[in-house]
Amino acid sequence: MGAYIISLLAGGWDMLFNFLIDRIVSALLPSFFLAGAIGIFVSKERIVKYLGHDSPKRISYPVAAIGGSILSVCSCGILPLFMSIYTRGAGLGPAIAFLFAGPCVNIISIVYTWQLLGLKMAAALTCASLVLSVAIGLAMSFIFRKEERKRQNLLDSEIKMELIKEGRDWKQDGLLLLALAFFTVIPTVSVPLPEKLVFIFITALIILKMLYDWYSREDISAWLGKTAMLARKILPIVFIGIFITGMIKIIIPPALMVDYFGQNDLLTNLIASSVGAALYFGTIVGITIVKGLVSLGMHEGPAFGFLITGQVISLPSMFLIARMMGIGKTVVYILLVLFLGTLSGFLYGLI
Repeated sequence: MGAYIISLLAGGWDMLFNFLIDRIVSALLPSFFLAGAIGIFVSKERIVKYLGHDSPKRISYPVAAIGGSILSVCSCGILPLFMSIYTRGAGLGPAIAFLFAGPCVNIISIVYTWQLLGLKMAAALTCASLVLSVAIGLAMSFIFRKEERKRQNLLDSEIKMELIKEGRDWKQDGLLLLALAFFTVIPTVSVPLPEKLVFIFITALIILKMLYDWYSREDISAWLGKTAMLARKILPIVFIGIFITGMIKIIIPPALMVDYFGQNDLLTNLIASSVGAALYFGTIVGITIVKGLVSLGMHEGPAFGFLITGQVISLPSMFLIARMMGIGKTVVYILLVLFLGTLSGFLYGLI
């Protein structure tokens, strides 16, 4: 018993250590800087205009889904960005669409899926992710419409009281956000390390030049303070979730799933989707795991459900989402992801 507990703790520590080495700098830290900039330099009025509860759905949901898909972040890396737009005035539905699409349908994910799993799964993953992100967002907005109306009224009051920043063109803020978004994508691009470092260095110089020319010390201090605040709120819970996920992988190694997921039915897809949702793995790692499981005999239907839910949510992200939105909204969101992920896997397995 003692040896088993030690192995569980070792699995948790190994997962956390690898996350700190592989993901903290390349994935989370750039996301925190971008999220901090959104929280300081993007007005509530502008976010409410394009992503708010009352903005036209034909605008807010495509903007949210496409905006999320531009960023190559994992289910944890998307969280500070989600937190920023949600607290700054985005409606629950568009914010959820952004949260879902970001880790699941980004360019890196689609290209790598195509390379490893074929055009069919890459195309299906793209279509399913975009459709599900909007569908889940609309469902969440409808279910919690009364709470959203109260929240929107409060935001309207805050917008009227918020001072408009002067002395800086909104286009400058947009260019800074674009540069920071590019900075989050560079580490995930599959190019040789020397070229990648050159891109990172050049982008960092451009960002520093923008900050020096366009922003005051007070602006920069506020941005860094917001970034630090997000990191303090999010990172401890992410670390706990990663540690627990490492222990779960000892209990349920992905390789053992192959013996039980060789057929395509709703129950099999539900279990596969649930296991995928509980485990944490980055976008590239998840696709590689699915490639290995399929080659060992796992049916493509459950593999698809495992991939789509595993990229969108994980145990660490569940903890953070619950802290941001509350347990009730989080439970509904997870159930929607599992239900539609299960259905998507089953339907894909029939093709």
